[in-house]
Amino acid sequence: MVKLAATTTSESEEAVKETLLNVEKVEKELPEFLSSLSDSEMLSPLQRAHSLFSLAKITNTLFSLKLRCRGVNPRAHPIKSEFERLTLYQRKLQHLFDLAQAQNHHTNVTYQDQQPAQKRKFPSSEADDDQFHPTIQEPILIDLSSDDDHDDH
Repeated sequence: MVKLAATTTSESEEAVKETLLNVEKVEKELPEFLSSLSDSEMLSPLQRAHSLFSLAKITNTLFSLKLRCRGVNPRAHPIKSEFERLTLYQRKLQHLFDLAQAQNHHTNVTYQDQQPAQKRKFPSSEADDDQFHPTIQEPILIDLSSDDDHDDH
């Protein structure tokens, strides 16, 4: 029985050390991560939204861990509503990712083929002129020459 307690203690110490190393690593990389979020050229809007969502989820998870360490059940704490809100945003974000991937897989031709046929708002320039002016039988000739040349004679 004593060996079991000693093994559990050493495993716990190792887990704490590993967690501490991970926290220090996050502490070093967090400023770079936050600066990349403000650079619109570095990330697309969808990638930026995903990064901000991940940051919010990590923050809530860490706060939940802090509550558990203090003996407070996170499910009985107001943080529960934040987890529910994050779950909702996670579904919305996943839907946007799915739409973006579907859009990348289809070409414009395929997309246009799937669109329902619509009447054009304006007639095509390739249509016959007779359908617009059926009374015109011959082309109209317009003289654009200057009359000034003829006045000198």
